[in-house]
Amino acid sequence: MTSGAFPSYTGPASTTDHAMKRYARIALLAAAAALAAPAASSGPAAVPVQSAASFAAAVGNRSSSPSYVMIAVAADFAAEPQRICTLAPFLLGAIVREHDLPSDAAGLARAAEIALDSPNHMYRLRDPAARANVGPLYSETELAAARTLLAPLSTDELKRRFGSLSAAGRLPLNGYSRDAVACVLLERGLSPSSDDRSGQVFVRD
Repeated sequence: MTSGAFPSYTGPASTTDHAMKRYARIALLAAAAALAAPAASSGPAAVPVQSAASFAAAVGNRSSSPSYVMIAVAADFAAEPQRICTLAPFLLGAIVREHDLPSDAAGLARAAEIALDSPNHMYRLRDPAARANVGPLYSETELAAARTLLAPLSTDELKRRFGSLSAAGRLPLNGYSRDAVACVLLERGLSPSSDDRSGQVFVRD
């Protein structure tokens, strides 16, 4: 019998025949349901990941208006990672602390290498000071509120409303956490930054 095929019966129908046919129908329905269902998420791989291009651009941004990154942080490999959105310089500072790197250009360059080499932007930060360096600076409640605020807007509309620092046309964010808003923009596939003067979140091209 070919592997994976259901057995065929040529004899008279019997209780066994009916049971086997019923089993076959159930198995086929189960298989169809499994194919239709979304893949189950498990462990770190389920953590949302910022695109490689957006992440690399954020890490490499040395302007006075830093970019945001989406990362996953855990105290050790056995712990469940926490998804955090933070400014890239805060991540680099955490890596400098965690790896005891020098606080100079060479140390920063090495921190950037470590940041870019980490699969899925996941980091083990055992040093409490290193973990504190990346935050997050928003609560889950604030993140949920930001998601609700931006949910009705298309990607093009988000680009338009966050593409300029001019008050005209910008989406009012009074009462909303800017870091939480930046996190939602990252979730939507955009690359937000923080203006060095106003602290406003804006989207780079």
